Amino acid sequence: MANELFTGKNTLLLMVGGALGALGLMQLAKSESTRPFLVGAAKEGVALKEWLEAHYEKVKEDFEDIVAEGAYEHESEAAAQRDAQEKETELVTKIEELLAKIKEKQEE
Repeated sequence: MANELFTGKNTLLLMVGGALGALGLMQLAKSESTRPFLVGAAKEGVALKEWLEAHYEKVKEDFEDIVAEGAYEHESEAAAQRDAQEKETELVTKIEELLAKIKEKQEE
């Protein structure tokens, strides 16, 4: 069971280091001399999180605008292509009708 939990020596060392770091941080948090430093670090962390969230939303909105614009252009090009195809089909039909009339007149 222990082999399934730990995949190697490095994993165990990482877990022990993390636990010791957490214990050390808890001791530092109790100290009055380091508390202002930790509070300042937490404040900056919150400010960074808010900045990232604000910029994430901006980038997300820009990306959505680009995708919407691309979809609009694609649909416009597809509609223009359909119109051109319809006009081509209509023109071919008219030419075929004219050729049929010419052929009828020649046979008469």
